[in-house]
Amino acid sequence: MANVLVLGGAGNVGAPCVRYLLGKGHNVTLGDINLEAARGVVGSHPNGFAKEVNADKEDPAFKAAINASDLVISFLPAFLHDEAAVLAIAAGTHFITASYPSEFLESCGSLAAEFGSIVVPEMGVDPGFDLMSAQKIIDDLHSRGYKITHFTSYCGGLLDPSLFEAHPLGQASAWAPEAGLSAMTNDAMYLEDGEVVRIPNSQLFDNLSEHTIEVDGELMRLLGYPNRDSIRYIDQHGLDREHLKKIIRGTLRYEKWMPIAKKLLQTEMLSREAVSLHRGDTFSDFMQRYQGVNEAGLRHLFGHQGVYAALRKVGFFDKKPIPELKYSSPFGITLALLNDWMLVKPDQRDIIVMQHIIKGEIPGSVPEKTTHVTDTFVHFGKVGGDTAMAETVALPAAVLADLVLKKEIDLSPGLHRPTSPAIYQAVLPAFGKAMGIMME
Repeated sequence: MANVLVLGGAGNVGAPCVRYLLGKGHNVTLGDINLEAARGVVGSHPNGFAKEVNADKEDPAFKAAINASDLVISFLPAFLHDEAAVLAIAAGTHFITASYPSEFLESCGSLAAEFGSIVVPEMGVDPGFDLMSAQKIIDDLHSRGYKITHFTSYCGGLLDPSLFEAHPLGQASAWAPEAGLSAMTNDAMYLEDGEVVRIPNSQLFDNLSEHTIEVDGELMRLLGYPNRDSIRYIDQHGLDREHLKKIIRGTLRYEKWMPIAKKLLQTEMLSREAVSLHRGDTFSDFMQRYQGVNEAGLRHLFGHQGVYAALRKVGFFDKKPIPELKYSSPFGITLALLNDWMLVKPDQRDIIVMQHIIKGEIPGSVPEKTTHVTDTFVHFGKVGGDTAMAETVALPAAVLADLVLKKEIDLSPGLHRPTSPAIYQAVLPAFGKAMGIMME
């Protein structure tokens, strides 16, 4: 019986992962800074264990837990993956994450191979399920002689469509708000009309695309913005740069959120630069001082497209003292005010929406032969149960872990990506079965 260590996720995404692996007969330890929450997830299962570990400090329990495991799944914040990966590789332990790999982790392939460790990043929903489902379509088109000319892939974790209009921000999900806000500060790069386009984060929300997606028989209008570096995925997806005219990976949100997000960036309320807070400062005091305007000036600065009303509702202009912050910065203040609002509540449903649009052509065909594939995935969370975000982030990693430990997938030690046929051909059917859906 294999020993699996799940790092982090006790508050949300860990639960579906732990249950899946326990159901497959593995010993599973959930290591989290919140021991009580971890115990709540593993419950009374005889093969489930909870351990308090702190990956952000020199915690002997962190290293010991990794050394005692055959495989580690990390749902830790992205900046903590590298340390966990190094310890896992050194111990010859397999390592899976749901996050984008850092440059450091990408460089660890040969080291992992030397120590007998299989390392796979991007095994969540975005990145992860999106990459695998798109690659399956791309490889099928390639096998029929098509060259991909256009590829867009958008994904979003959202509040149930019936709830977002009453929400002051129009945005809530089961994704950690800190991670969601941080992602908005990334620059973007993509291919449009065969040319590389670079977008600084300050202009991220000036480059929106419209998406109409059918959900439960109703058409839902969403807006998308480009997400990070799409160019790097040209080679990962095996696309031909000579024929490719467009590639964009992006994030979907309701329209209501977009002007709010844009204004937070424009006014540098997502800056992590340290600021001095005066004793007794209220939120209104800080906003006036930081923006260099009085109360009337704040109304003018934030007053467009309902932004001022939304931010007033969540407390940005309150005359309440600022509590102790996780970060003494504008980002820290924004996080403190938005954290609860941006999390789906137990009596609410969230939804994951994903859509790929892939176009291809057969060069030299007469008459010209083209194809257009639209692939849409919509999944609702359960009120009082697992969120859609938790299931779609956790289960790809859990499925792969089970396959690796049972040697039911042909992967050699080293670094692998979810776009590998060996991975997506094995993971997608098992993921669909775990989700109760058919993966065509």
